[in-house]
Amino acid sequence: MKNHGGSLHVPLAGSNADLLDVLFEHPYARIADVVDRYGVSRPTATSWLKGLAAAGALNDIKLGRELLFINTRFMRLLAVEEADASPSA
Repeated sequence: MKNHGGSLHVPLAGSNADLLDVLFEHPYARIADVVDRYGVSRPTATSWLKGLAAAGALNDIKLGRELLFINTRFMRLLAVEEADASPSA
């Protein structure tokens, strides 16, 4: 993963493309989610998610003993769509 002048470049080969699928199914990911879904080691899953956080694509939040990696842009988009879908009074 490389950050080129504010834009994120993630190689879309193999497991990296699979990781992007996880990030657009839910607005967050846990390390265990990536490990369970793709059968990679915990250090590999951690590296992928921390790399995306370092590049600014995700925000990491510690909850208890667990790290959540939040796709805040996607979460905001879902919130706007939810507000748009709400019936008017």
